[in-house]
Amino acid sequence: MALPPTALLGYVDWQQRLGGASLLAIKMKFILAAVLFVLLLLSAFSGRGEKGTSAKNLAVLALSLVVAAGIGYFGGELVYGGKAAGAGITKAPTAEGQGRAAAAANEARDTVSQGAALFEGKCAMCHAAHGTETKIGPGLKGLYRLGRLPVSGRTVSDENIRRQLKSPYKDMPAFTNFDEQQVASLIAYLKTL
Repeated sequence: MALPPTALLGYVDWQQRLGGASLLAIKMKFILAAVLFVLLLLSAFSGRGEKGTSAKNLAVLALSLVVAAGIGYFGGELVYGGKAAGAGITKAPTAEGQGRAAAAANEARDTVSQGAALFEGKCAMCHAAHGTETKIGPGLKGLYRLGRLPVSGRTVSDENIRRQLKSPYKDMPAFTNFDEQQVASLIAYLKTL
């Protein structure tokens, strides 16, 4: 009785969330579901007419339990598996046309947040983010509106910020251990000041 609505809802969810992608986890769930169906039929019909539960029937039921656990495992891979389960899936654009714009806005916010955290951990001891007063180094509020970097006098640009971080001018330490993603997130944050 519950099989048709469950199958229909599973199919709709598969189409909605994964765009009908034929992932290994999906294939394994279908295969294991078919195996489980056969095992449960075997269990239902093999013990007819016998008193009590036979060892053969118990073995089939135990195997059914293992198969059901496998279905649960692959379902968990789909829901919680992260990158591995959804690798290579590209969702179709939404009818509203806002899918990409919303994703880009979220990515930009994440980048700025990462830059803010990096600034707080590595730069805030020497530079003020929300003021122009000098701590150890100059305050960086409105940096991109200044036109020139405060100490070196170089033009304010992403490239000159990168250069300042890798081979700084005067007393600033070099941050050669920053990877490109960290530098990009720091620059994104500096642009918000």
